[in-house]
Amino acid sequence: MKKFSKVLVATMAIALVAAFMPAMTFADTTTVTPVSAKVSVTATTPTGFDLVDKTVTATSDMAETYLGQTEATTAKVTVLDAIVAAHIEKYGDAFKQKPSDYLTMSDNTKAAYVTKLFGHSLTNFIFYNGNKAIASGVVTDTVADGDSITACTYAATDTSWTGLYSYFDKVTYSAKAGKTFYVVLNADNWGTSLVTNKSTIQKVNATSGTLTAMSGKTDDHGIASVKFNTPGTYYISAKGTVTYKNYSGTKVKGSIMAPLAKVKVGLSAPKAKASNKTATSVKITWGKVTAASKYNVYRATSKTGTYKCVKTTTGTSFTNKGLKNGKHYYYKVKAVKGTYVSSYSKAVVK
Repeated sequence: MKKFSKVLVATMAIALVAAFMPAMTFADTTTVTPVSAKVSVTATTPTGFDLVDKTVTATSDMAETYLGQTEATTAKVTVLDAIVAAHIEKYGDAFKQKPSDYLTMSDNTKAAYVTKLFGHSLTNFIFYNGNKAIASGVVTDTVADGDSITACTYAATDTSWTGLYSYFDKVTYSAKAGKTFYVVLNADNWGTSLVTNKSTIQKVNATSGTLTAMSGKTDDHGIASVKFNTPGTYYISAKGTVTYKNYSGTKVKGSIMAPLAKVKVGLSAPKAKASNKTATSVKITWGKVTAASKYNVYRATSKTGTYKCVKTTTGTSFTNKGLKNGKHYYYKVKAVKGTYVSSYSKAVVK
């Protein structure tokens, strides 16, 4: 009987422990593995840039790690995570050691907003993904690979926050050295596109973020002509104002946030022709190409055959002698400047 009682007591004790196990063991101790996203971040003001088109890899735990920030999700990368990654890109260890010198939030809740950005202690900032304003906030809106975040800081004197986000019609332009191309500039009034007032096109120093005025100005349709005389990769922006009606219907005039676009400038293809043809020779000539330092002349024995370089010259002509009588030869020319090489000219035949 005593043995049976001990067994019964032990069984009841186990049952009681099991009854309380859910409360003791079902606490959420799951560790979420951070995910990452590779995004481009630009930080702009009405007068220049704190950061120019930097591609950063942001992880979903960055806001928690460096700001102690509670986010809506730890399974996705938020806009704030990307902004933290951009600060690390710009300031390195200085930011990691004391983030509050550069970036602060109103509090650590999911409804928090930015109170300091890239060292600017202002009361309002706006954020765009592509050319669309983020829907809710930096703590809740998420990003994915390939997204492009723009963080806009109002001027210290703009206490009414009248400045508007502005943008070009293209993110990247392709152009040829010495050739004019056209850009279109607009401003965004919270989903409504506006033509800016006449604005001056600027060349951007990608390292410092400073602007240098170019000759082009936008017209009444926001269109401006731009030209670069040397091949390379450039960034352009603009300085100007925009007039619009604010939320209360009052007409106001504010500065535009410096927009950003990349310009890839290459060399034009030469325009070649064949002349002075004889039974065994031909003269190939072409016009001078802006910024070219030399030219490569290519030859093939059929129009669609393999073209091999037969001459490199700094001039604009080449006489090919010693050809076989009665045989056709085809020629193409490329312009060269350092590592930049144009496309082929149209083929000419002897």
